[in-house]
Amino acid sequence: MSSGVPLVRCARAASAAAFLFIAALPLSAEAQYKTLRYSKSQVPGVVHNMGGWLMEWPYQQGNDAQLFTVIRSVYPGYHMVQSKVDGRCLERSGNAFATTPCSNYGGQLFKFTLDPWSSKGPPEMRLYPYMIQSGMGSDADCLHIQAGNLVASQICRVRGQEWTHIFLFGDGMSPLPL
Repeated sequence: MSSGVPLVRCARAASAAAFLFIAALPLSAEAQYKTLRYSKSQVPGVVHNMGGWLMEWPYQQGNDAQLFTVIRSVYPGYHMVQSKVDGRCLERSGNAFATTPCSNYGGQLFKFTLDPWSSKGPPEMRLYPYMIQSGMGSDADCLHIQAGNLVASQICRVRGQEWTHIFLFGDGMSPLPL
C-alpha cells in the first residue's frame, strides 16, 4: 500500500515542474488584435462587434469592438476569430455571425486562404488578403458583408480563380501567423 505514495509524490512534482515551465514562458506570444476589413466594401469600414452581432462599421481608432485576433484551433488548418471587446469567438448561426464563448467546435472553425496574387509585386507593396471559410469541408461558405452585416455566402469564387469575398487584417501589409 505504501508503494502508491511515491507515485503520488512523483506526479505532484511533475505537475509543479510543468506549472513552473509554463509560468516562465515569455509573454511575447500575446494575441495580436487587429481590425478586420472587408475589401469589397463601398464605404471604408471594419467588422464591429455590436454586443455579440457582427456588422460593418466606420473605423474608430482605439475601439476594442473593432479588434480581432486569429487563434489556432485543435483541428489542423482551422482557426477561431476572437473579439477583443468581450473575449468571445465568432460563431456562425444560420447565415449570420455572432460572438459566443470560445469552444473550439463547429461554427467557430474557420479556414483562412491567402489570395494567390498576394505574392506578386515588391515586398514593401504587398497586401495579404484572405478568403475566410466558415466550417469544415469542401462545401464551407465564405464570409462577406451584405447590407452592412457579416454573413456567409456560398459563392467564394467567380470565373475560376477570381475571389469575390476577401478580408484584410489591420493594414493588410503582413501575413497572419497561421
